[in-house]
Amino acid sequence: GTELPDKPSIAVLPFTNMSGDPEQEYFSDGITEDIITALSRFPALFVIARHSSFVFKGRAVDLKEAGATLGVRYLVEGSVRKAGNRIRITAQLIDAATGDHIWAERYDRSIEDIFDVQDEVTNAIVATLPGQIEKAVVERGERKRTENMTAYDYLLRGNMYFHRISHDDLLEAKRLYAKAIELDSKFALAYSRLAACDNLLAGMGFESEDTWNETLKTVQRALALDSNDNWSHLTLAWTLLRKHRFDESEGQFEKTLALNRNDAHCISWLALGFVYLGRTEEAYALIRDAMRLNPFHPNSYHHVLGHAAYFTGRYDEAVRELRRGGEYGIWHHANLAAAYGQAGRLEEARAEWLTFTETRRKQLTQSGAPQPASDLELVTERLERFRREIDQERYLDGLRRAGLSA
Repeated sequence: GTELPDKPSIAVLPFTNMSGDPEQEYFSDGITEDIITALSRFPALFVIARHSSFVFKGRAVDLKEAGATLGVRYLVEGSVRKAGNRIRITAQLIDAATGDHIWAERYDRSIEDIFDVQDEVTNAIVATLPGQIEKAVVERGERKRTENMTAYDYLLRGNMYFHRISHDDLLEAKRLYAKAIELDSKFALAYSRLAACDNLLAGMGFESEDTWNETLKTVQRALALDSNDNWSHLTLAWTLLRKHRFDESEGQFEKTLALNRNDAHCISWLALGFVYLGRTEEAYALIRDAMRLNPFHPNSYHHVLGHAAYFTGRYDEAVRELRRGGEYGIWHHANLAAAYGQAGRLEEARAEWLTFTETRRKQLTQSGAPQPASDLELVTERLERFRREIDQERYLDGLRRAGLSA
């Protein structure tokens, strides 16, 4: 198994949907995610990411095995039954090593009390875990919530699509978040997630100046409503980074990290941002932290580690990680070409560079953009994202070895 962290480590397994209606899965999943988020805001805890907890969804779980697989000492499991406007929630805190129940509770409430129940579960877990987990953070942990249960319902439905992270799923998530906002124009988390969708879509190459201005508006609204949301700061940081406002962007990335060091997805994006800002050794350490918080992480983490490895001079590791990440859009080929080039694998470097230039030119033709005069112009847009000249040079150097003539 994995070595245990030096602070109380915990994973919240997906709460079972006891409603007898598979349509209600999104609701029990949403409750689980809310509890994970609330716990992750305590710096004194080590909390496994939702993505990895959900590997155990719908399976009969051997608790010892789950604890060992995720590398944690404590597990939370529970169930949700929703009938009309009543909910019943059960929750147990378990010592994964022994299988002993340390705490268990059942709540029968009306649906309007859902947030109180989540707070009670979170606070009971935190109070029961060993060590003095500072109370001050509980205050910070309170989220700015909605009074409108239908809006909350749309948020949870949106989250179901948000976590699938494909182009079409993100568009569906956006539609549902927009509905939540229609019902409650002060729903901070819905604005935050809406902006995050735009950020993720842009990362896939669906971006334009208009998108950025739109995202900026949305995320500023989210932050005006709740300045403690780490995803809002992350999205703002990326929006500023893509506009080359490096110092402002850096401030937002730092704020993101200060608010939540347990949110693995957030940290993986933050690590990539740090690569562009030239904080490359920190980026390398952060993405490795994220991988430990999220042992079943998506492939994108390998790309971030590959990037961080490249810009800290670990070229063989960069090749290995970028390849492990698999295909994820056109820049993958340019990044791999540079890494192969620096690692002295010139034949493979040339092949990747060729794939990149052909695909990139085709992409520009299809979008009606003018054809760049030189291959160098094909990568200018990406080069400008690096704050430090030394990193731009390192990227170019790898690409020249791969066949970039400039």
